[in-house]
Amino acid sequence: MLSSMGADDPSRNKDLKAYLEAKKNADDYLRASGLDYSIVRPDHLTAVEGTGEIQLKERLENSGKISAE
Repeated sequence: MLSSMGADDPSRNKDLKAYLEAKKNADDYLRASGLDYSIVRPDHLTAVEGTGEIQLKERLENSGKISAE
């Protein structure tokens, strides 16, 4: 699922609070579904062509951009 950075604590961003709460609710629903899942929380979506490569980790130490593709 494509989520958003900050969805784990929507209260930290007043301007995006409603959006992040919706993302958090969707993430929580998916976690409770019993399905296998991955939640991607990019820092920034770009319009550039994707490389097909990603970094996987419970929590990355750095933030970065990801292609919307």
